[in-house]
Amino acid sequence: HLAERLPRAPALRRVLRDGDTLAFDVEAGYYSGGAASGASFERVQAGLVPASIGDVYEEYRAYAFNDEDRGDWLIKAADAMHLVADQEGRAHGSLPVAFLARGDTDAALPAFGRIPVTVEAKLSDRESTTSNTAEALYARYPRYVGLKVEPNWIDAGSPVKLEGVVVTAEG
Repeated sequence: HLAERLPRAPALRRVLRDGDTLAFDVEAGYYSGGAASGASFERVQAGLVPASIGDVYEEYRAYAFNDEDRGDWLIKAADAMHLVADQEGRAHGSLPVAFLARGDTDAALPAFGRIPVTVEAKLSDRESTTSNTAEALYARYPRYVGLKVEPNWIDAGSPVKLEGVVVTAEG
C-alpha cells in the first residue's frame, strides 16, 4: 500500500499575493517502508477560502474586519498539474497565484483568505491516497483595518468605546 506523506505545511504557511508562486513539496512512501519512486502525484486541489484576519491571527479575534464571503475560487492550472516522484519518492510543485471563479460569479476576490492544498498520490493502476491538507495564506492588500466596539450590545445608557487597529497581512 502506498502511504502519501506531506505536502510540507511549514513550507506553505506564508502569505501569498497575486502574482506570487505557490510552491510545495510532496513525498510518497510505502506503509511497509521505503520511498515510492516513480509514484504519480495528480489531482492537485488548491483553492481560495475567504477568511478574516481575526480568524487567522488570534490576537485580533475581537476586531471586525471587512470580511465578506466572496465566491468560490480555484488556483488556475492546479487540476492539470501532474508530478512524478524521484528516487526518494519526492516531487516539487509550483503554481502561480492566479484564481479562477468556480461557477457563475462576478464577485471580486476576497481581501484575505486561506489556500488549502491537497495532492493525490498513485502507483500506476493501483489505488491512490490523498495527502493531508497543507495551507498558505492569501492577501490582496499589505494592511487591514479592524474595529473593536465595546460593549458588544449597545444601549442608550452605556458609553461606547471604539478601538481601531491596523494589521499587516503577516499579522
